[in-house]
Amino acid sequence: MIIALDAGHYNNTPGKRCMKSIDPKETRERFLNARMAEHVEALLKAYDCEVMRCDDRTGKTDPSLSERAARANRAGAAAFISIHHNAGVNGGKGGGICVFAAENASKTSLTLQRAVYDETVKRTGLKGNRATPLPIANFTVIYRANMPAILGEFGFMDSTTDVPIILTDDFSKKCAQGIVAALVKTFGIKKKSEQEEDNMIRYKTIEDIPKGYRAATQELIDLGFKGYGDERGLYVTEDMLRCMIVNLGMCKALIAAIPEVDKEALFEEFKKNLKLSIEVE
Repeated sequence: MIIALDAGHYNNTPGKRCMKSIDPKETRERFLNARMAEHVEALLKAYDCEVMRCDDRTGKTDPSLSERAARANRAGAAAFISIHHNAGVNGGKGGGICVFAAENASKTSLTLQRAVYDETVKRTGLKGNRATPLPIANFTVIYRANMPAILGEFGFMDSTTDVPIILTDDFSKKCAQGIVAALVKTFGIKKKSEQEEDNMIRYKTIEDIPKGYRAATQELIDLGFKGYGDERGLYVTEDMLRCMIVNLGMCKALIAAIPEVDKEALFEEFKKNLKLSIEVE
């Protein structure tokens, strides 16, 4: 699946910056948006999905809102996340996170909207104290997206409460973690390692195991190998089984080569390793 990310605005968007009386550097919104999008993109590399950017990641040009949505539509993206920072409290203490969905939002869009809000607020504590932290608005960039789409406003650039928080990279990273958690919750995206794990063939009983391995597996069972010992049964992959059989063969070879070796101690150690191989796995 493809996740479309949109860092709002571009480097030279007029006016979009933090209030000077709170942030003397007047940090531009584009910087805050792009930084968070980059964190989200970096985190999603560990998941079984593709990521595309609908903005100009260099910030040098400003694709229209319609074009940003069109890029996601043409790519067949499964979700669209537009990242912004807000304004409107004019130096007051109010603000917090708001996450928008469009009037034409699907049920999945609304699920994603709630998940992004909950997961980012949980990690940052920047709870939206606006009248509607989950508003509906027909912003072009989400209204024209053909897939579940949300627009997040991650704090207010003119709030004495929000600005010191949203300027930090720690806040940006926590919001990115929340966005990824929301995508996982909404779409069931799995980490690549989990996906690989799901694709592995596991043998539950000795009857499931290929015939060439059954005799050796029975020998392992006779030595005390029980797999997980619950409803999962043996739950071993062919690689795990092959490794244990090789180790058993090495024990036998050692006994044959050194008759005076303590067989009981050797096999006790081998049985510990059988148990360990399951616990570590």
